[in-house]
Amino acid sequence: METVKELIHGSVGLLGNNGIASAEFSRPHYPTCVVYFGERSSKYHRDLLEDITRGWGGNADYIKFYTVENVDSRNIKDALSGSDLTAFDVKTQITDLLSSQNVFTDMTRIALYCVVDTTDVKSAEEFGKWYSTINFVEDTIGVSTLSMLMVILNESLQMTALAKGIKNKIRDLYQDENVGGKNTHLYDSVFVFGNRLKNGSFIKIDPTESDYANFNLFADIVLLTNTRCPDYNDRRAHLYGSGKPALTAAYGFVQKPMAEIVMISLTIIMSKLKGLLATQTVDADMLTNALEINKGRSEVYERFYSEIKELLPPREFMNWLPGKATPDRTFDEFNRTTDGCLQKFLEQNHFEVVDAELLNRSDFVTKEIVALLSGALNAAQLVNGISNEVRRTVFDKAEIALGNPDKLQVQAAIDMKVKKAIAIELRAKSNDALTAAVQKAETCMEQFKQLCSELEKMFAVGEEGTRKNLTTFYGDKIQRYFNDTSKLNALFQSILKIENDKAAMLQILLEAIEVFFESDPVYKLSFSEELIERLGNVDTEKRAQEFIGQELIKNLDERVSYFSKHVFQTRTFEAYLLNTKGTNNNLLFRYLNDRAIPPEVTRTFFNTCNNDMAESIWFYACSVDNLSL
Repeated sequence: METVKELIHGSVGLLGNNGIASAEFSRPHYPTCVVYFGERSSKYHRDLLEDITRGWGGNADYIKFYTVENVDSRNIKDALSGSDLTAFDVKTQITDLLSSQNVFTDMTRIALYCVVDTTDVKSAEEFGKWYSTINFVEDTIGVSTLSMLMVILNESLQMTALAKGIKNKIRDLYQDENVGGKNTHLYDSVFVFGNRLKNGSFIKIDPTESDYANFNLFADIVLLTNTRCPDYNDRRAHLYGSGKPALTAAYGFVQKPMAEIVMISLTIIMSKLKGLLATQTVDADMLTNALEINKGRSEVYERFYSEIKELLPPREFMNWLPGKATPDRTFDEFNRTTDGCLQKFLEQNHFEVVDAELLNRSDFVTKEIVALLSGALNAAQLVNGISNEVRRTVFDKAEIALGNPDKLQVQAAIDMKVKKAIAIELRAKSNDALTAAVQKAETCMEQFKQLCSELEKMFAVGEEGTRKNLTTFYGDKIQRYFNDTSKLNALFQSILKIENDKAAMLQILLEAIEVFFESDPVYKLSFSEELIERLGNVDTEKRAQEFIGQELIKNLDERVSYFSKHVFQTRTFEAYLLNTKGTNNNLLFRYLNDRAIPPEVTRTFFNTCNNDMAESIWFYACSVDNLSL
């Protein structure tokens, strides 16, 4: 996990109550292929597959996904692995697909969906080339298809001229008798979804930026057009072969406000963590304990000394020196007796061993001391609280001060001199390690502050309609949870370990918010149950479902995903995707089904078994005039 968006997406996944485990998965009618025209179009793949899986379950594993990255070379790739494929490879895969037993209702053709995002298309002529790529794809597949072109039309102001050119191109291709026949496409259906709505407003169409639910639409069309059901032929009649140059749609949805719940929770958590920063201090005793210094003895020093003492010359070395050491003679006396040979021997043997081992173990010793600091102090403490005075006080305690070794008996004096040599070197190492730890802590703090800033910039919670009272309701819950200061302090210590980078912090936050969500059953409620709980004044399930139903179709005719100065003909087809099972969800079904519609409009329902969302799609046929201006 590298980004805040991934954290939000992962956290949203913890709130789901969509019944996938017990869903009655639908059966695809035809074997299915999806081909992405251009690299950008393939960015929709993850969401497309995830949403189709909600409808088809394991049957979605049988879908073949391909990418044609270059309109001129037209090389085909496996969209999952990115590997290049020959026509032989593709035909082999399609043969395997058509060999699948008890998956599809009809094996006589392939349901083919071609997806093109016009954002990276340079001209109407290039779009025409992409359009004609269907010939290459069908030749490569090698069997009859029922094809649909899904055009994701970028109508942003800076691309207005190109968008108009592409619309005109679709019209011209439709009318060109040399391209599939007059008033006929090379495709069985062309669906255009733009980012500029009928009412003039814009929605984001960047697959890495936009609202996740906006792109359920493409998966919904696959499910509606290729799922075996009693009214399959009626759906197909409306969505294929309409006799019109293109179809478009208005898309609406009502869902459990999971992204908003996550944003509210994360924002308050980060605010509380930031509030603790100013309270982080370190005194000499805390640093002493962190370095494992006890009564002037460093545990790091003791471990080092115990490991190297076996490498020192044996005590018998004094027998090799002139003179004789006796138990009552001091080091100074014996050194004079040997004309200074004792001191020189120590310097050339004992001290050299110490120096060599410190050099060999330098990185290890430093890392060990940094690890001690990391385990005991957080990044804020190391950055804010380690003054020079604290350093001096602590390292004074670490000195091995056992008197003048020259006045001790020879062997005791030698041990003392070796220990003092180690202590002096380890003091320098500890000081260096502390500096290194502070540098790591500063980097950690920068990452933490960057994370806070990113979340603050992303925080935006609308509270209209079914989103009323979100901030108050969920804000109070997270505030109460972290009124337990032990939970907040534990999270603070965990997230501000000095070795943490942004990715580690994101993972810690995800794990923390999962524990939080598990603490209250409200986070696992279905979207209608959650609405009743949050609004309070919606006192019956029937009223809640009616409220959802009203929201689902509110101003939907103004949200047609296609901008045209010409009036659209009346919609021809309405589709509602929701959980139609169970008493509660049947209330919403009945509300939508009982609503009066014009006689020329047909209505269908698709059971998603999804307790987190209901979707509405109103389909419109684009006339030649709609494609002309």
